[in-house]
Amino acid sequence: PDAGWDEGVPQHPRAYLVLGLLLVWATRLMHNYLRREGYQFGDREDWRYNDMRREHGRWFVISQFFAVCVAQHCMLVGLTMPLQPAMAASGASLNRFDALAASLCLTGICVGLVADNQLFAYMQSPDKPLLLDSGLWRFSRHPNHFGEQLWWIGILSSAVAAAGGWSGFVAGGPHCWAVAFGVCFNHPIDTLATLPLIEARMLRRPERATLYRAYQRRTPLLAPWFV
Repeated sequence: PDAGWDEGVPQHPRAYLVLGLLLVWATRLMHNYLRREGYQFGDREDWRYNDMRREHGRWFVISQFFAVCVAQHCMLVGLTMPLQPAMAASGASLNRFDALAASLCLTGICVGLVADNQLFAYMQSPDKPLLLDSGLWRFSRHPNHFGEQLWWIGILSSAVAAAGGWSGFVAGGPHCWAVAFGVCFNHPIDTLATLPLIEARMLRRPERATLYRAYQRRTPLLAPWFV
């Protein structure tokens, strides 16, 4: 039996666990997006598209197709690859890796929720300071990204659990690397490409640049020092 929800096929308890986590994660992420955009779809364009259009000129259509559309499609397909083995009826019995996966997923959701709530409150404040460096933002310059990366590591861990542990997962040979591809692709791109773009944007305003450089020196980019 596979990961399908066919009538008459008994579903693995892990499938219900992972599906429940997915629903919580997706609801939180959608709410944050709609709240940030004033509950309007596509009302404004992401600032990174504006930057690319300005910097790439007539080549924007081609560059954004490969740098954004193709790359993100590979990333999204890769990130969701662990869901197939994680939700398969033929997976191993629930084990300690399921507890690890659920803990990572729930921690990621909670970190993202708190960080996004703090960022939203900051952005809505009429007399906000030049820099948000309180709450979770005191310990990480991008705690929302840290939470999201924890979430996907948790999803990958659920695939490890379905294989019965690391030994069973690695024994899958090339299959296990295909399942792990999304995390191996997304997390370095997010850390080494996306976050530097955000950092550069934060330094554009002269009145904030000095404050932000001091913030960079005392606060880690992603994972807090104590993790």
